[in-house]
Amino acid sequence: MVEISFIADMQLEKFEYHVPFHRQYVRLGHANIVMLRTTLTNITRRAIELLRPIVAAQLISVLDSRVLAMDEMPIKAGPRSARARCNKASSGRCTASGTRSICIRDQPWNQIDHLIRR
Repeated sequence: MVEISFIADMQLEKFEYHVPFHRQYVRLGHANIVMLRTTLTNITRRAIELLRPIVAAQLISVLDSRVLAMDEMPIKAGPRSARARCNKASSGRCTASGTRSICIRDQPWNQIDHLIRR
């Protein structure tokens, strides 16, 4: 069983500070914590699955806002990939609380669709 603070710290190192799993594995070994690299991957996969409903709710909140701003930036994505992908950064203001939400979606460049089809 893994504690939630460990999962949060591991995700922060991976996605904010760009520390790969093999380096996290080495750090854990130096601290006498025995864990397989596949376990680190599985923990991350489960953490991402837990965040999916939050991201979906945030995207709905952004799309339901009165003012919607969007920025599309094509980037090269994937190992040795020549295919361009597009990061869509959408932002909107929640009418109930007045707070601003931002969602970033990653899609293949040739499949860019309009978010609002109402």
